[in-house]
Amino acid sequence: MKEPISDARILIVDDHPDNLRVLSDILKKQGCRVRSLRKGKAVFSSVLQSPPDIILLDIMMPDLCGYDVCGQLKADERTRDIPVIFISALHETLDKLRGFEAGGIDYVTKPIQEEEVLARVTTHLKLRKLQTSLEEKNEKLRYQAMLMDQIRDLIVSTDLGGRITYVNQVHSGFCPSTSSGTSSGTGTSSGTEAGAGAGSEQIASNFS
Repeated sequence: MKEPISDARILIVDDHPDNLRVLSDILKKQGCRVRSLRKGKAVFSSVLQSPPDIILLDIMMPDLCGYDVCGQLKADERTRDIPVIFISALHETLDKLRGFEAGGIDYVTKPIQEEEVLARVTTHLKLRKLQTSLEEKNEKLRYQAMLMDQIRDLIVSTDLGGRITYVNQVHSGFCPSTSSGTSSGTGTSSGTEAGAGAGSEQIASNFS
């Protein structure tokens, strides 16, 4: 039993209505949201308007072949990360290699087999989800590292009430205004100079 792929947004591109119907029925039974196109030239603008999670793309189409459609998508940073699976009656090794060279991630030969289509679509949707999650985590780590660099050399003075009275000049743009009695050199005051104390914690919260 394959893992559910419900709610996945899938674009199917094929100039034959029967192929569109078969693929649509297979995927809709799994709860996918399916959109169909019969012209290769319409793909790029459609994807920009409403990006799918994955594209099933025929190769032999009269207006623009699938290889060229895939090339368009991979050449634009707005669409290059959308997975493309070629679905074609062409089954020679050279045809498949050309598909991978164009940017496709997989290749399914016709006639369409339901189990194969579902297995490949499910696999690549999972991989895409994992890739997206990893990219988000990496971006978060980069942001945290940037904050740590900013905080590392931070010097803060507070008064007895815990109010910030001094911040070294490098970081003053990120901190609350200091009081009128603030000293400007090394910044020691009647309170506590805190590189890692209460004042430091207050500054850190401004970056989170």
